[in-house]
Amino acid sequence: VLGPVRKLAAALQRVTEGDYGVSVSDDRGDELGQLIRAFNTMTAELRKKKELRKYLSDSTYQRIMSHPENVRIRGQRMQATVLFCDIRNFVEHCERMEAEEITDMLNDYFT
Repeated sequence: VLGPVRKLAAALQRVTEGDYGVSVSDDRGDELGQLIRAFNTMTAELRKKKELRKYLSDSTYQRIMSHPENVRIRGQRMQATVLFCDIRNFVEHCERMEAEEITDMLNDYFT
């Protein structure tokens, strides 16, 4: 009994330190096995949320997480015009700025 509990405790410590890639392998059919499977499901969801957070502003991420049922996954057909342009050092700027600042900068640029 103590072996799986120690594995789980060590894995929980790693999650506390920000390592969401951790999982515990144990094929038990008892309550400890259920707990370990629940832990692995939790860390998989945390990995997905961490990945999603990279691409969204804090406000958008919070809105999605607070009401995930309102997220529309389907695409939408529309007629659009696309402009391709090269902004010098754009990637470097984006790495230093928040999403809202980048949007404001692009809106000023296109205006």
